[in-house]
This record gives sequence, C-alpha cells and structure tokens, in this order.
Amino acid sequence: MATLTPDRMRTEFTPEVALRVAWATWVILLLAPLILLGAVALNLVKNAPPRGADAVAADAWFIGVLLFIGVAAPAAFFVRGRIFRQYWAGAPVTPGAYVAGMVVIWATLEVGGVLSLVGCLVTGSTPMLLPSLLALGIFALSWPNGQAMVGHDGNSEDPQRYEEPR
Repeated sequence: MATLTPDRMRTEFTPEVALRVAWATWVILLLAPLILLGAVALNLVKNAPPRGADAVAADAWFIGVLLFIGVAAPAAFFVRGRIFRQYWAGAPVTPGAYVAGMVVIWATLEVGGVLSLVGCLVTGSTPMLLPSLLALGIFALSWPNGQAMVGHDGNSEDPQRYEEPR
C-alpha cells in the first residue's frame, strides 16, 4: 500500500499549472459579465421605451465609469509592469507573479465593465453599454498566453544580450 508523504501531496506551481489557473480565471471572469450583459439586454428589450432615465444621473454615471476605466486600466497595466519587472530585465516571470499580474488587469477591466452594466440597469440608459463593451473587449483580447513565464533570447537591439536563434 502506497502512502502519500507530504512531498508527494504537494504539487508545484509550474508554468503549466499557472497557465491552466490563468485560463480558468480568464474564462470565469469572461462569462460573468457576458451573462450580466445578456440580462441587461433582455431588460432593455423588455422595457422597450427607456424608463425615462434621469439624464443628469445617466451622464454622471457614464462619465464616472469612463473616468474609472481611463484611470484604473492604465494603472493596472503599470502595476502588472512592476510585477513583471523580471521579464523586462530578460528573466522569466515566476508562475505566481504571472497569475497575479494578469489578474490585476482582468479584475480592473471586469469592475469597469460591470459598473457600466449596473449603470445601464439603474439609469435605463443604453449608451452605458459602450464603456462596458470597451472594457470587456479589452479584457477578451488579453487572454493568457504565458509568454512572460518563458525565457527569451534578449533584445535584438542590444548586441551584448542578443543570442542568435539556433
């Protein structure tokens, strides 16, 4: 009978595992706002003429969401750049840092998209869908590829770091 020792029970957080975790996180975070988007679209279709949304509240919410996406999204990319600083130095990023860096961006875009959808429900304003589609579009284009966890040959512009591919 084989017994499991603590060494055999522990699984390493390898790049392959990190990529699987990143893909699972990305898919879950993609499906949640898509379901909410469907609910918002059904609500807008069911209430064909808008509910007479307060124009001031709708405009304020719209501008607030755009400001959030305009400030938080670049800040999230900056934070990911700090987390990925090993990659910019030429070394691969650790699997944990890769997942953390990607989740920072995904969570920021997710919050912006969901805030926009909630604003659409609250105000009954269809233009509120635009910031949501913007955030979710950027989110959908930032799927995990794991490239930062793989070492690279260096910068082709720097003769001291560049290695000719074999």
